[in-house]
Amino acid sequence: MGALLRTLPAAAAVAAMGLLALAQSAAHAQSRFTDPGPQPPLPPCTCRAEGRIFQLGETTCLRTPQGSRMARCIMVINNPSWDAGTTPCPSALLPAETGGPS
Repeated sequence: MGALLRTLPAAAAVAAMGLLALAQSAAHAQSRFTDPGPQPPLPPCTCRAEGRIFQLGETTCLRTPQGSRMARCIMVINNPSWDAGTTPCPSALLPAETGGPS
């Protein structure tokens, strides 16, 4: 590197030295940060409805002000929550029974 700096004009030599210092600084900064290793498992997050426990992603039929709707257990800002969609529950689509037993 010294021989290269002697052959360059003064401004180029200063720029080359600056780049070398920057590269050494970046290498030093990168060596300070180490891989933290495997992360501990997250605690199990579940949703609850009508006395039952549901895992994230599971769906069930919930009563809403708009009637019975299919709802999925999701995470909202680190909290498990129900996402009730607009899809009616399959049982809500059945025709109402009329009359008693025959």
